[in-house]
Amino acid sequence: MKKFVLLFSFLVSFVLTSYSQNLDSIPKSKRNSMLKSMATAIVMKHGPEYYRDKIKIDRIIMPYHPDMNEIDKPHIGEPIYRVTFLYDNRKERFEMKYAAKVTFWGITGKPRDVSFGNGIGLSFDIPADKNQDFKNSYDPLPLKKK
Repeated sequence: MKKFVLLFSFLVSFVLTSYSQNLDSIPKSKRNSMLKSMATAIVMKHGPEYYRDKIKIDRIIMPYHPDMNEIDKPHIGEPIYRVTFLYDNRKERFEMKYAAKVTFWGITGKPRDVSFGNGIGLSFDIPADKNQDFKNSYDPLPLKKK
């Protein structure tokens, strides 16, 4: 199992560093395929129970929000890509309208954050010791079932 985790972590870091480029400059089909595989790797690492097969990819512009983090303010007006893992609300229920969502910076292609349907998330731009939901740890979040 440890070999699998090490291999998986290596593949995630390889994919993320090899595709560190402006996502707008990549053809749509290749970009969507790349975003899907990177987002899947992130969800499988940090919350595998939240992975779902059905996804939706959106390109949006970083909006201004009065409560936004200082680290995000320089990025207002820049493109970001969201990969949303959808779920069947007839079979399960989450606090959010998605099982998982991974956001990428459009200019660099690097992941910005991952959030899960239970409302917990992880920002990759904030050091682990300052991350609200992952205090000094990037262990997977188990899906709490009733």
